[in-house]
Amino acid sequence: MKFQLFDIGVTTPSDWRIRITEKSTYQSGRMAIISPKKLYIAIQWQPIDALKKIKEATEEEATLILKDYIDEVFGNTKDKKIKDLKILENTGHTEGDHEFRFIRVSFVYKKFLNPPKPQQYMGYLILCKRINRLIGAFTNFPVEAVDEDISYLEGPLRSVVCNCTKNF
Repeated sequence: MKFQLFDIGVTTPSDWRIRITEKSTYQSGRMAIISPKKLYIAIQWQPIDALKKIKEATEEEATLILKDYIDEVFGNTKDKKIKDLKILENTGHTEGDHEFRFIRVSFVYKKFLNPPKPQQYMGYLILCKRINRLIGAFTNFPVEAVDEDISYLEGPLRSVVCNCTKNF
């Protein structure tokens, strides 16, 4: 199923649901796509200006800044419940006015008096220089929640696109 809102498109299996935050606008907002197994992929978008480092960068530096931004977010985790954080993948490319980054992280989540739970996090970011907007799709799940190939979640996550060029 293909879905588009505010020039952001996503393709999901037909049995998934979509929930949109009521206050969402073209420039910023949130939505979730939810699998029948109740695994969520959150999609958020916001003006690039909301990220100070990118705001101060020149166009040439923006590609490096987005990678650095991801490294900083995962490199400075202060949450004491998160242990053994490992970046498994942090790759990207640029196409025209858009930069794309994919990240996969593993960690162990340990709550007080509960057994440790191995987790994975996947994120897909699109930096749109044309309309000055950052789109991010993210999912976090216990490793045992995905009993089949990870493409069950990765496919819809990587299907997120910015369709801004169709309106210019």
